[in-house]
Amino acid sequence: MDRFKTLLTERTSDYDIWIGLDTQPVFSNNNYLVEAFLKLTGGIHHLVRRYEKKPSIKQILSDAKKAIFSKRPYTPGQACDGSITTSVLALFKNFCDYFSLNPTKLYQQAYPTDEPISIDQYKQVVEFAQWQGGVEYPTTWDKTAIFGLIESLREINYHSLNELVIEYLDNGSFWS
Repeated sequence: MDRFKTLLTERTSDYDIWIGLDTQPVFSNNNYLVEAFLKLTGGIHHLVRRYEKKPSIKQILSDAKKAIFSKRPYTPGQACDGSITTSVLALFKNFCDYFSLNPTKLYQQAYPTDEPISIDQYKQVVEFAQWQGGVEYPTTWDKTAIFGLIESLREINYHSLNELVIEYLDNGSFWS
């Protein structure tokens, strides 16, 4: 059983909101979990917050205006602020496309017990990163660009995937 029951997923041109109900609350009565992205010029506000009662969209947007600001387009190596996972995965997908690598297989190699990310899911990741304001993709994946990806993967704690990219940099190929 999934811990969170999705109650709402809504994306407009200005915001993206997900509301889930915690089906196994442990520490509080704040059983509604919200993740929201609010687009602004030059970036997004990212909110992750629990509520005791199901909040309205209006309340979420008001709270999101006070949430952490994250610059967009995302720049490789940009410090983690809780909002960059989608952008980093889009950057990783771009790296894989450039070198004709399969991102699903590499992710599964790095995290064999995790649910794999399908090619269709990667397309959605890239679309969401674009919706957020984009990613500064390298025009050429040279060592400097790869170092940016390595730093980005470290920032989101994807250490096993990071090690595969380092291996590629060291050897020019991945283990099979």
